[in-house]
Amino acid sequence: MEKQKLNSKAGRPKLKIDYDLVERLANIHCTQEEIAGVLNISVFTLRRREGFCTIYKKGLDKGRASLRRLQWSAAEGTDPKLATDQFGQPQTDLKGKPIFFASVLPNVTMQIWLGKQILGQADKQEIGYIDKEGEAEDLSDAELTDIISRRRRNGTTKEKDGS
Repeated sequence: MEKQKLNSKAGRPKLKIDYDLVERLANIHCTQEEIAGVLNISVFTLRRREGFCTIYKKGLDKGRASLRRLQWSAAEGTDPKLATDQFGQPQTDLKGKPIFFASVLPNVTMQIWLGKQILGQADKQEIGYIDKEGEAEDLSDAELTDIISRRRRNGTTKEKDGS
């Protein structure tokens, strides 16, 4: 008896994955486990699919770029803008005065944070000691600790004896 070849594939039908949704979820930095949960498939199945890793990385990269753009906008602030209609004409209030979108002041905290992240800036405190002749000295941690403990014992905050 001869076996006949079947034209159909055995096993389950291949699940269709919405790669646009995968990219959008990766854009907001969802984990692979979270994406698999939304798609109602296993992480193993998701990772096995050709092109998933590329699309996932693309979404993560877009998300990082979007976040960086928002951070830069916050750091720079915005100028007030004239409100316009769909034809580009200025919008006015009931008294006929033009309507402006409020300005946003630059966010100094964001500027400092970006400086630390991108420019390698850091908060540094240099501690030195000025001797009785008024010359600055570099001190080791042990020397500085000794001076501080002597001041605390004496109840002084300023060095009076020059030592």
